[in-house]
Amino acid sequence: MKKNVLTGSVLALSNALMTTSAHAFEVKEFILPTTDPNQPDLLTWVNRILGIAVGLTSLVAVAVLIFAGYTYITANGDEAKVKKANQAIIYAIVGMVVAFAANMIIRFVINNILNVK
Repeated sequence: MKKNVLTGSVLALSNALMTTSAHAFEVKEFILPTTDPNQPDLLTWVNRILGIAVGLTSLVAVAVLIFAGYTYITANGDEAKVKKANQAIIYAIVGMVVAFAANMIIRFVINNILNVK
């Protein structure tokens, strides 16, 4: 289960990163704010998607950390359960680092490379 959650999170974020990067150069003129307040621009959509993705990843990581902490507390010295809990904690932290790194990379590309502020 841990590997599926981590793999799913990494794949979703990498897909968002690749999709955003690939299409950003094609639709550069649509990234700039539109004059119609009812029509959100691409930058607004990207910010919303990034917020949702990081929020969901944070939620999953906290759930995994709680489960791992419970497993660690109830291990009663069982080496297999302690090892399982330690690995779950490491996977949750790595997942969060990947999520935040992807978020920073996307924002860096949008703000600095595409010159959109």
